[in-house]
Amino acid sequence: MHPQTLALIQQHPNILSVGFQKDVRPYFAISHALAFPSYREGFPNVVMQAGAMELPCIVSNINGCNEIVVEGENGLIVPTKDEEALYQAMCRLINEEGLYK
Repeated sequence: MHPQTLALIQQHPNILSVGFQKDVRPYFAISHALAFPSYREGFPNVVMQAGAMELPCIVSNINGCNEIVVEGENGLIVPTKDEEALYQAMCRLINEEGLYK
């Protein structure tokens, strides 16, 4: 990870960086959604875990992720390495209450 990115994550007041956790349920419980913009993943457990906690997920259009998330039903699928599409998907979940629910 780029040092500037790591510093931003560690210092930003709206980012809760907790490191590795064996039990992620408490963190999913306080979350509104999962953004998982991976571009190479097998079958992502974190997306399944978030879904089990009924969190909408924003995932990249890659194998595994696009098999778990059904566009518009339990989350949104964005193209890989597309920051603008990821941002727009986040905005949609914030602004479209029906989509979020």
